[in-house]
Amino acid sequence: MGHYGVDKTLSILKENFYWTHVRVDVQSYSSKCITCLQAKSKIMPHGLYTPLPIPSIPWEDINMDFVLGLPRTQSGYDSIFVVVDCFSKMTHFIPWHKIDDASYIARIFFKEVVRLHGLHKTIVSDRDVKFLSHFWKTLWSKLMFSTTCHP
Repeated sequence: MGHYGVDKTLSILKENFYWTHVRVDVQSYSSKCITCLQAKSKIMPHGLYTPLPIPSIPWEDINMDFVLGLPRTQSGYDSIFVVVDCFSKMTHFIPWHKIDDASYIARIFFKEVVRLHGLHKTIVSDRDVKFLSHFWKTLWSKLMFSTTCHP
């Protein structure tokens, strides 16, 4: 059925089933489920979402991500490397091949973005393997990795 936790599981069960002590049984079952225990920690809650800091000048803080799974162009490109300035929301869309490695991405990043705007103070990206490579970690010590909702 899924790992919904006690309250949602109870509401789903009550739509079609009834037995005495249903809440006790669901709580007992949920407290023994390893997946539920790992995903829904009560000891270390995630806390509130925190917004990214507001930049003060253009091209000091940027976001980077990939758009994958596009149809292949006549030049053979099948993906887009997106770089967004957090201050002005100006964006660079750079075509590339999905099979390119981190060193190629770094070269096109310097050719298309750093050449025009200089080096950046912070770079925020998702946890893509190309950004987690050794090259990116050593190049920028303030590379801020984020999750989906920026907690």
